[in-house]
Amino acid sequence: MSHVTSESIRMVSIWGSPGFGKTSVAIAMGHDLQSQGLSVCWITLRGLQSKADLTSKLLSFVRQIVPHCQPSGQHLSPNDELCQLFNEISDRWVFILDNANDLFESGLPIVKEEDVGRLEEILRRNEKVKFIVSTRESLEFMKLHFQGHHAVRIRPLDETSSQSLVNELLPNASDSDVRRIIQICGRVPLAM
Repeated sequence: MSHVTSESIRMVSIWGSPGFGKTSVAIAMGHDLQSQGLSVCWITLRGLQSKADLTSKLLSFVRQIVPHCQPSGQHLSPNDELCQLFNEISDRWVFILDNANDLFESGLPIVKEEDVGRLEEILRRNEKVKFIVSTRESLEFMKLHFQGHHAVRIRPLDETSSQSLVNELLPNASDSDVRRIIQICGRVPLAM
C-alpha cells in the first residue's frame, strides 16, 4: 500500500506464480484505497492479447468515468479518444488491471512493448492516475523506461501464515492434518 500511495510511484506490478494470491492482494488494496477516499476501477485483462484489445477495454471503463466529455466534432481514433479521456480525469483514480498474463505473455515482444507503452503514455498525460497490474511475470524491465514503477513479488506463505490459513479454512482439522495439508500444497494459498 505504501508504494501505491507514494507520490513518486505511478504503477505497481504485483507478480508471482499462479495461486499465490495476486488477485486477492489487488482486491484488498482496492478496498483499502476506496476506504481512504480514492476512486478505484477494477478491470480484468484476462483474454486480451493486443494493444487494440487493451485500448478497447480501457475505453469502455473510462467513458463511464468521464461521461460529460463532449465530442469535438472530429472522428478520433480509439487511441486518441483514450488519451483525450484520460486527460480529462480530474480526480485521483487507481486502475487495477488484473490478470494481465495473456496480454503480456502473448509471445510477441512487440505486443508487450506496445501495451506497456500505452500505460506509460497514459501516466505521462495525467498525474492523478495510477495503475496496479497483476501478472505472473515481473515487469521490472519497465524501470528502464519509466521511473515511477515498483514491482512487488508475491511468494509462498511462511509456515505460520500457512497454518493460520488452513486453520481458518478447516477449523476442526487436527494439527497433523494441518501440517500434511501445508506439505501437500507447498504453502500456496490457492492450493490450500
